[in-house]
Amino acid sequence: MSFARTLLEGVIFQPRIMVWALRHKHQLRYLVAIEVTMALVLLVTCIATLPWTPVLPVYAVLMVMGGWVIPLVTSYLPHNPDGPTALLQTKLFRGKLASIVAMEHLYHLEHHLYPMVPHHNWPELARRLDPVFKSAGLRPIVLGF
Repeated sequence: MSFARTLLEGVIFQPRIMVWALRHKHQLRYLVAIEVTMALVLLVTCIATLPWTPVLPVYAVLMVMGGWVIPLVTSYLPHNPDGPTALLQTKLFRGKLASIVAMEHLYHLEHHLYPMVPHHNWPELARRLDPVFKSAGLRPIVLGF
């Protein structure tokens, strides 16, 4: 996605997921309906308290805006759709600061190459693949040391 499309997806991402889940027939669809209803009631309640306090409406705005970040962080930042090969379509991140900020989820290229490897094994997988990446000419984006 382009940057502009990613920002647009941020606005429509959560509602699209909710509508999709409600339209698909499955045993637990009633739970999705309850969750959507509760979210809407909470949002309306937060907005309705504006005459008395700005705290809950500000909270609601921050939560909605927080959802907008999902496509940016999970789609736009770690991918390069113009990359000519699978190795070049996902960015390679390294560094302690990046690891802390991403909560140990900076091994996105490794995840694409080996999706069945569990999260707790990603650092070891990355250590083993680093020589392969280097020989393939991949240069990591290093944040921190």
